[in-house]
This record gives sequence, structure tokens and C-alpha cells, in this order.
Amino acid sequence: NEHRTYIQGFHHEAHDAIMRSTSIFSRSAEPTCPLLRRVVRSPKFESVVCLLIFVNSIILGVQTDMIAQNNLSRPPSELLALEAIMCTIFVVELMLRLAVYKWKFFQMSGWQWNVFDTIVISVQVLEQIMAAVYTEGTDFIMNNLSATRVIRTL
Repeated sequence: NEHRTYIQGFHHEAHDAIMRSTSIFSRSAEPTCPLLRRVVRSPKFESVVCLLIFVNSIILGVQTDMIAQNNLSRPPSELLALEAIMCTIFVVELMLRLAVYKWKFFQMSGWQWNVFDTIVISVQVLEQIMAAVYTEGTDFIMNNLSATRVIRTL
């Protein structure tokens, strides 16, 4: 019985330690992988993310221009595919940052921009979901959601 209690206690401690080290919601700021921390905190990572935001804004501009010039209700499928790829990249970027900083992501210096980015990426994901189940009459909503992502380029 004593042995069983010891094993149960060990199991709970091990489980808690694993959850703390792997959960993005852990209070600890240390990631599970030092390499991931170095990559996400590197200036090169920031530069690549800035470049991707710039590319995404160009894609949005091209979409808007094509829709206006050709009186389309939706962008061409190629641009929609590019938009989905960019959305996936931004979700991965956000998840990497959350894996490194955990809750500190929303408490550290510049946390306001982190919250803003999280909201913008969430809106972009919502737009992708809406585009997947697109029905007539949602053009107004789709156009307004696209406009909110332009703000991220600021």
C-alpha cells in the first residue's frame, strides 16, 4: 500500500512536470527546447516575420486590385491559396512565440502588440474558415475581415 502511494505520488509529480514543461500555458518562461528559444528570439526570425507581413500586405493589395479591376466577388483561387498559406505561417509563428514565452507573451514588454497580433491572426483564421464555407451574401463580411489584416502591416 505504501509502495502504491509512492508510485501514485511520483506519477502525479511527473505528470505535473511534463505539463509545466510542454504547455504554452505554463507560468515558466523557459521553453522545452533551447534551440527554439534561440530561433524565436533571434533578429533573423524577426526579419523573416517582417518580410512575411510585407509579402502578405502585397498579396492583399493584389487581391483588392483584382477584385476592383475585374468586378469580382472573390479573389482568384491562386490568391486564396496564397492567403491560406500565409495564414498558416502566421499561426505557426504565433504558436512558436507562445511555446517560447508562454503566458509572459501577454505580460512582457510590448505585450499590447502581442495581443494585437493574436487578434489579427485569429481574425485571419476566422476569415479562412468563412471562405471555406462561403455562401452568397457574405461579401461584405469577407471584405471587412480582409481590411482588418492590412492594419498588421503598421
